Amino acid sequence: MKIRLLFSITILVVLIGCMNDALSGDPKPEFSSKEFEFGRIPRGVIVPHIFYLKNMGGDSLVISKVRSHCGCTSIPVIDSIVYSGDSVAIELQFRSSGYRGSTKKSASVNIIADTMETLERIYFHTYVDTNSTPFTYGELATNIGYVKFDTKTESQEIALFSRVAAERNIRVVNYQSERIELSWTETKIAPKDTVILQITRLLPPEQLIASVTLEMEGFQNTRITLPVLGENYKQPVKRSVRPAQQRWKK
Repeated sequence: MKIRLLFSITILVVLIGCMNDALSGDPKPEFSSKEFEFGRIPRGVIVPHIFYLKNMGGDSLVISKVRSHCGCTSIPVIDSIVYSGDSVAIELQFRSSGYRGSTKKSASVNIIADTMETLERIYFHTYVDTNSTPFTYGELATNIGYVKFDTKTESQEIALFSRVAAERNIRVVNYQSERIELSWTETKIAPKDTVILQITRLLPPEQLIASVTLEMEGFQNTRITLPVLGENYKQPVKRSVRPAQQRWKK
């Protein structure tokens, strides 16, 4: 009994030591993912995606700059100091006006860790559908090109159509759960049939920008992204992160 108890204590000490080692030493930035695939989107809309950067080291790091590589993306305000064990959200918004077909865009993230500055790149890829009725082609389709909310509308129902001759499951790849809520009549869709997705806004329309990325499970080429926008949406004002960087250096 004593031997078993001693063995258990030893394992616990080793595990605690491993956890401490994981969050000790120099800052260590790690992205949950550096690339995202939107699939097909309509033209003339805005679709956001949030990348997450976590500090896996023991000391703080600073995001000194986030810069998009074209005028089509925008980066709202972020927290520039990332403490040990914390994560920060970096949001890119793609405006599809003026684009058609396959498009790949990126942004660079400058990170200061232990006085050394490094540059990381994050990417997204999409296919801009220029048809007058979006999602006309493909195995998965919707009855609208995008979802728009006003002050009188809390929820909307979206019909999703299958154009394949086999039963498939619809998978939600990505959405912003702090901005919208999703509910289904059914996620399994029969051949040439329809299911209903209900989208409920959690923010006032002037603050709402979101998207829902869907695909038939196991078939990434069926992926589509449905934009969700509030009426009179006001984009957050960008701020420089350099003042925070200076405070951190003192």
